[in-house]
Amino acid sequence: MPFGWAARPEKMAKLPVILGNLDIHIDNVSPDFPNYVNSSYIPMKQFESSADTVTFEVEEFVPCIPKHTQPFTIYNNHLYVYPKHLKYDGQKAFAKARNIAISIEFRDSDDEDAQPLMCIYSRPGCPVFVKNALACVLHHQQNPEFYDEIKIELPTQLHEKHHLLFTFYHVSCDTSSKGGTKKKDVIESQVGYAWLPLLKDGRVVTNEQNIPVSANLPTGYLGYQEFGIGKHSGPEIKWVDGGKPLLKITTHLVSTVYAQDQHLHNFFQYCQKNESGAQALGSELVKYLKSLHAMEGHVMIAFLPTILNQMFRVLTRATQEEVAVNVTRVIIHVVSQCHEEGLESYLRSYVKYVYKAEPYITSEYKTAHEELAKSMTMILKPSADFLTCNKLLKYSWFFFEVLIKSMAQHLVENTKIKV
Repeated sequence: MPFGWAARPEKMAKLPVILGNLDIHIDNVSPDFPNYVNSSYIPMKQFESSADTVTFEVEEFVPCIPKHTQPFTIYNNHLYVYPKHLKYDGQKAFAKARNIAISIEFRDSDDEDAQPLMCIYSRPGCPVFVKNALACVLHHQQNPEFYDEIKIELPTQLHEKHHLLFTFYHVSCDTSSKGGTKKKDVIESQVGYAWLPLLKDGRVVTNEQNIPVSANLPTGYLGYQEFGIGKHSGPEIKWVDGGKPLLKITTHLVSTVYAQDQHLHNFFQYCQKNESGAQALGSELVKYLKSLHAMEGHVMIAFLPTILNQMFRVLTRATQEEVAVNVTRVIIHVVSQCHEEGLESYLRSYVKYVYKAEPYITSEYKTAHEELAKSMTMILKPSADFLTCNKLLKYSWFFFEVLIKSMAQHLVENTKIKV
């Protein structure tokens, strides 16, 4: 296992100095840079399979502000895991627990014969995906700190059984064993487990998490629930140090699938249930539409094409005037926010390259231009909200562009005009 040798400052003088050089070259990269793959190892344009050198694009973690955010244009679903700290100086469950290594796995089941998924990106020079990743070992530390980054390719559809499993090992550094050799099970001995379910209320768990550590790993461990006063449901788990949260980790999600904003998540989840055949309730939909005015700006920009597509879909299927009006108000809010951040170019790109009118079925759905025009007239009434009316007039170019394109596509697709 890899070692990150740690020492106290007073012992630094005893450590040998290893000489080395670090050469850094900084060059301008042209936009049509050839032979490179993105952060998901997908080859980009002008990629030659016979090329000797391939360049890897590093994932960029931009600040969570609208002006630094771009709309998602390609699929991405990565989870970054950062083990931070393990507090093991108070544990009494194991005789030896120093030189601690952490093995990180991603699983979709807590059954006895469950296997880790092959979805963790490996180190350079190894296969693309591996079943587990190891954090560097700190020598002779009972409270080790870790500095590793583990990158995971998440499945498109997550469920409640998907989780991270952390297995802790004590790595023996004693070379005085008889015979001069040691078996692997003596060198590495398990000293605990911890797990983190990925979904909470349908959203991916992110940011800092403090997790208790178990001395055993029974079947069905994800079903354990603590009720307090010594009562619980699920299997018997032997907690280390009384079940205190001994492991600290941080997770960071980069996903075009799962929105971290609670308001947008609720709206998408409602739409998904509705698409699956659940009965649509106008009052509930209006509540979710109104809450979208409070979604974070950078999330709105990132999911801009998806949000607008879903708005126009809901608009054409609305059976109540209140729903159609609130959909249009959300679109006005999105368009206004983009202009205020100086990102109206994203709106122009959406209308030109992304927007496509929903299929027209006379008996079921209405056209986008018809419903949009009707709801716009409702918002422009003297009794309507003045600020919303003002924004609609100020940024009316977007709505007229959508109206024109929707009418044109409707005529062409229904063979009412020849092109």
